[in-house]
Amino acid sequence: MAPGVSAAPGPLPREPRLEPDPTPRLYRRTRGSRLLAAAAAALFGGLCLHALLDPPAHDAARGALVCGALLVLSLLLVVMNFGDRIETGSTGIRFRNLWRERVGWNRTTEVLWEDVQEIRDLRRARPGSPLAAGHAFLVRTRGGRRVVFDSIEGIEELETVVRERAGLSSLCPAPSAQP
Repeated sequence: MAPGVSAAPGPLPREPRLEPDPTPRLYRRTRGSRLLAAAAAALFGGLCLHALLDPPAHDAARGALVCGALLVLSLLLVVMNFGDRIETGSTGIRFRNLWRERVGWNRTTEVLWEDVQEIRDLRRARPGSPLAAGHAFLVRTRGGRRVVFDSIEGIEELETVVRERAGLSSLCPAPSAQP
């Protein structure tokens, strides 16, 4: 570095990073949600191709444009569903997406166990229905941030781990800090 030139400023301060855990438990999206995303991409890709290869059809360009936009959205959904990872470690939960990290659009979210204030069940299914067995829950942190867990393989195990590590009862949420 040349004399009189200051060093580049360091990274902006952010939330505390989780300590590395030698054996983090990984969770990912369900097979059904990944399959649905891939099927939507294939469907919209086929419709877009059909609209492009059928020139005599009325408004083929508009149809191809709409199908192309839906194809792009469904491909983004594929990236999200196939790349999402949730890691539980000794100090908290980390959400990351492997594919977004590879292209430089990295937005890893971390929640420390001591920041978890409330866990709310989002089960709205009728008793006895296939959805009654825990398909979603919400975690509220002390800072007011809300994180929803849904369409995750092993969601019952994940909810149990979050409740145990955060020190919350499995039957009721933590008391609110607000009067």
